[in-house]
Amino acid sequence: MKKNQRDEGSCLRCGRCCMWISMVINQEIGPDTAVYLDTHGCRRRGNKLLIPSRCQHLKGDEPPYSCDLHGTVHKPTICDLYPGHKETSFTVFNECGFRKDMPPVPPDEPVFRKHRALRR
Repeated sequence: MKKNQRDEGSCLRCGRCCMWISMVINQEIGPDTAVYLDTHGCRRRGNKLLIPSRCQHLKGDEPPYSCDLHGTVHKPTICDLYPGHKETSFTVFNECGFRKDMPPVPPDEPVFRKHRALRR
């Protein structure tokens, strides 16, 4: 049985996991789509696309944040599973207390670096 990363750390209530949607990129992103994503604040981290989207249930203007749904039956399954297993597609941010014994993740990058120079 895979060990859950939750057993290896604790939530610091930094809120980063509630401010971004993380999706695995399975195909090449075309230049027009990449420029659109860059313009709307999306970032790339390896094979993952990070989309800025603050959860409506996240409360607070700065850490420590809280969640209206934490501890209720309405908490979404994806939130309950976070951070999951090391083999999952969750993006565990460097600030996260669940990063214990994990190497640091690389910095975020524009979705499509080649086209950033063309837009200047």
